[in-house]
Amino acid sequence: MNRNLPIPGFFDAARAGEVWKVDYAARAAAAREWARQHDLQPASASKERVWL
Repeated sequence: MNRNLPIPGFFDAARAGEVWKVDYAARAAAAREWARQHDLQPASASKERVWL
């Protein structure tokens, strides 16, 4: 399955080269919600495997 997903709302291209403090607890909560909105499952739940 291959699909395009939107860029998460926290991404700011203007700040991509900067270093700043990340609120990891808030980022993790936002990531879980973003994954839920886009019906994403953990890779560990996938039956497909890629062997390199």
